[in-house]
Amino acid sequence: WLDSMAGLHAIPSGALCIMHPKMYLYGQEALMRLRSVAAAQQDEDMQAILPIWNSVYSSMSLMVNQKSPPHKDTNG
Repeated sequence: WLDSMAGLHAIPSGALCIMHPKMYLYGQEALMRLRSVAAAQQDEDMQAILPIWNSVYSSMSLMVNQKSPPHKDTNG
């Protein structure tokens, strides 16, 4: 599914690169560090996924349940 989402992942990554270049670089650096840690710990799952991870973000969330109750952040 990562390959099929590559085009969509490029949009927020590209937007971040333009709007907040430092944050984009920090995201790239975080992914490089994850690669180093995965190699040091011999984490085969992480070593397999990181080379094909096509987003500057190190994680993502997907909400598919449209029946969830509305959420209001009361802390700002």
